[in-house]
Amino acid sequence: MSIRWSGVPGASGYAVEWTGSDGRVVQQKSATSVVELSLEAGEYRIRVSALNRFGKPAGWSDWKTFRVEDAAQKQSLDLNRPEEPAKKETVSQTTAPPLWKRSVPGWVQIERQQWRGWAYPSALGLLAVYAWDQKRRGDLIASDALNDPDLIMPLSISSYAALGNALWIRRSQQRELYDAHQRNQRLAGMAAIGVVALHWIDISFFEDDRSAVIVQDGTISFRMRF
Repeated sequence: MSIRWSGVPGASGYAVEWTGSDGRVVQQKSATSVVELSLEAGEYRIRVSALNRFGKPAGWSDWKTFRVEDAAQKQSLDLNRPEEPAKKETVSQTTAPPLWKRSVPGWVQIERQQWRGWAYPSALGLLAVYAWDQKRRGDLIASDALNDPDLIMPLSISSYAALGNALWIRRSQQRELYDAHQRNQRLAGMAAIGVVALHWIDISFFEDDRSAVIVQDGTISFRMRF
């Protein structure tokens, strides 16, 4: 490893100190502004001082950090060259949307132009229309006067017994249809709850408010956190 620096006029020589990962400080003197060191691979700190007329260090430079990648490979270090500034990494968190927006299925995804967000309000809208239609059909059956027992009973015990019996059979069939419409309304409600649950899973685990924007040396990148 070749270490060089600018010479100091009038210096009787130079002292070089370095330390490795073990923390032990080693000093070596040199008559010129170049010194050859035999170092193993690793990270080191080094400093240099000119020697006065009595052979003592006149004043040490600041410690400078360098790294030996391969002990067998020829490397050189110029102590006069300024160290490269450390790469700056700026992390800015994306702002999480407010709770009221997160509570509306699809709102956040649509705002972020994630078009799957339209699936949530579309599904809820279709389920609402379906549930309303099933309720309307059930209400029509319930409001049918021919399904009123107070009308059918007198017919069953009169000379129109055959008509009354037919109305009882019809009423039984209508009741099955009414129960089916009621059941379909409940299923639509359960499906709507499932859509909302999927929305919360989506917003909680797959949205990018769990990401960070990294700005490093003018380069923008994204880091996901899981």
